Amino acid sequence: MEAITILALAINLIILTILGFQTFYTMEVITILALVLNFITLIIVGFQTFYTKKSLEAAKNSIELTKTLNQLEQLPDMHHVIHVTIYLERWNKELKEVIKTLKDNNKEKIIEISKRKSVEAKGLIQKWSFEKMPNWLSIIYASGAQYYYNSSGAYKYLWDEKSSKIDPYEYLSRFEESSYYLDILLKYIDDQVPEVFLNCPASLYTSDFFE
Repeated sequence: MEAITILALAINLIILTILGFQTFYTMEVITILALVLNFITLIIVGFQTFYTKKSLEAAKNSIELTKTLNQLEQLPDMHHVIHVTIYLERWNKELKEVIKTLKDNNKEKIIEISKRKSVEAKGLIQKWSFEKMPNWLSIIYASGAQYYYNSSGAYKYLWDEKSSKIDPYEYLSRFEESSYYLDILLKYIDDQVPEVFLNCPASLYTSDFFE
């Protein structure tokens, strides 16, 4: 591609050189030469555009191929990916519902949320699955649990039964921040398992197909 660009510049330099020797050529000859050389330049630029487009298409195909290969490499661990996705989505959905309740200033729902059983850190992560999944996925899993626990632990402070006080906005930013980062964590594992494997038509276990 650089060679084509240099060639186009060289042709333009030739045109300028010819124009510099107008005393040796008639204007008609100079005009014809300039038109011919400009036409050649346009052809070169056209080829350059064509090859640039092809290069971009090749790069796009390479990215898609890399993505597909990565998905295939993750297939043995796809049940771990599904497991983490389900938990992150569940936690995020709960936080988004709490955020909506606080923004709506729904007193009844806020009181109901504040009376929920406190979420304990122990049990948020299933150890047997955590220890078997890839390191990168276990880090995402643990991070999601941290964000969820950090917010759910504040539920009990949303309403003070003694003073009958409700302050829906005091902890709103904490919930929004946790939900925001859960969204990001979910993006990291998005498309790791192709839908073609998730949406198999038969609701049977693989072992059901063995002889």
